[in-house]
Amino acid sequence: MLEARGINQYYGGSHTLRGTSLTVADGSCTCVMGRNGVGKTTLLRAIMGLIPIQSGSVRFGDRELIGADASDRARVGIGYVPQGRAVSSSSSRLPALLRCGLRAFFSMSPPREFSQASCTSWAM
Repeated sequence: MLEARGINQYYGGSHTLRGTSLTVADGSCTCVMGRNGVGKTTLLRAIMGLIPIQSGSVRFGDRELIGADASDRARVGIGYVPQGRAVSSSSSRLPALLRCGLRAFFSMSPPREFSQASCTSWAM
């Protein structure tokens, strides 16, 4: 399970994430949705360790990741594929993530059938 709890993040004096939490259960797929400027990308970058957070917790399974850099997080199976970055011209995101071995969304094994019903939306 991937769990982010009470994330507070600032860009300079601007408080961009205010106690934000997110849980992604093993074997599930979660979609973070919201209008422009509400912190979707900031949350994902904070979980990935690409930007510092002021306070909060990011856990993958039983491992606390605060203090771990992005490469350590990638080694345990957490990844970030920004929108608009084609991995290859013939790839969709799911196969690309699975090829990379990213388990944060699927906990070691992907669902047998990937469908909209197997996804959870999380709106900001």
